[in-house]
Amino acid sequence: MNIKKDFFKGIALFAEEFQAEEKDVQLRLVLNPEGEEPLKYEVCIGWTPKRGTTYNEAMGNKIINLTETIVVPILHQSMTKWARTLDVEFADFSTFLFKFKDNIAVAMYNGKESVKICPIDELMQ
Repeated sequence: MNIKKDFFKGIALFAEEFQAEEKDVQLRLVLNPEGEEPLKYEVCIGWTPKRGTTYNEAMGNKIINLTETIVVPILHQSMTKWARTLDVEFADFSTFLFKFKDNIAVAMYNGKESVKICPIDELMQ
């Protein structure tokens, strides 16, 4: 299981789809308290949402990815914790995952205001 490699594959596929540079592609995650799924996913180009997506597509896979059952609950729990830590209402909290050099970086937002940027390892603590 190589989450970073899979995520970078997804970023490359989205860059190709939208004819964009990989550095301009982000994956936006939003807490989804009213839906069946704990998180909603959106492909963004230049920080602007373009369309909804799924965990599997974001990880560059067309088939069911078993890491989803492990990673998504951890992401959801981490996002919930950070929203509370940063004193952001769940409805206003979102994260953007993006490729930064050879790492996955995260920008946390309160509405349209950036409140924290960190490597994904810090988000997952």
